[in-house]
Amino acid sequence: MHATSGVGIMTLDTYLGLFGAATGLLGLFLAYYFYKKSVRTKVLAIAYTDPIPRMVTFGKQEVVYEGVLMRALSTVYLLLWNRGTAPIEASDFLSPVSITASKQVLNLRVHDKDAAADVTLNEDARTLTISLLRPGEAVTLIAEVTSENYTPDIKVEMKSADMSTFIAGIHSVYPPLVAVLTFFILFSVEFAVLKDIIPEPGPTPTYFPFKEDPGALVFVATALLGMFVGVAALSIVPAICSFIAQKLTKAVLARTVTPVAWRFSKLKVSAVTMRTRLKQFRKFIDAEYKKIEPN
Repeated sequence: MHATSGVGIMTLDTYLGLFGAATGLLGLFLAYYFYKKSVRTKVLAIAYTDPIPRMVTFGKQEVVYEGVLMRALSTVYLLLWNRGTAPIEASDFLSPVSITASKQVLNLRVHDKDAAADVTLNEDARTLTISLLRPGEAVTLIAEVTSENYTPDIKVEMKSADMSTFIAGIHSVYPPLVAVLTFFILFSVEFAVLKDIIPEPGPTPTYFPFKEDPGALVFVATALLGMFVGVAALSIVPAICSFIAQKLTKAVLARTVTPVAWRFSKLKVSAVTMRTRLKQFRKFIDAEYKKIEPN
């Protein structure tokens, strides 16, 4: 008789059960999402990117830009998007949308908007008057700020507090994320099926066999090549399905996310990437400066 350990073994039934649980949770989330949309008909979604550096200074260097002496210049994109099912009108606001802490804001202008959106920007007062924003329509503002760590302080006063909300605004990440999850789930299911079908090999010698049997090296090389071909073959179906899942996810999002909001999402992801690379560049420059001997 063979003793079995108390640790559970991941079988095909286990993977199917996990997949069913994930699908059920997704269904509950979608039901809650559409319920909230039916209750909150006017929702002004607000998002902003991390500051994107426009220049790099080292030490105590200062630069004059548009007549202003500064040590940093960054760009921040701000999104205002009607995610509700009813138009947002001027009568829904108690006062125009304003950007406070304006001392750090050097310039503010409209970067992108839907053609039918009726908005008016007062660059001097740093305020935005929304006269009409239909469902799905959005406007993106661009602010030039004299800081690398600026966080927009957006003041929105509407008739009801739940008529505005802050969002992450990273919709462009969802299609590739769905593709990766689809690939690994299908690959895991295929591997579990093959593991149940193919019997386990018997005990193998633990000594190094190549000295006594040189042909074993050829066998091992062939086995490794076969494993590589097998993994590649197993990856074909998950790769095709993940590609289809990515396209379908993007098509579904295209029906719910306005092109202006989609372009903003790409800007937000790019902002994170650029800031990370800039930090790496500065570490490199600082390390090189330390190698230079003082005069």
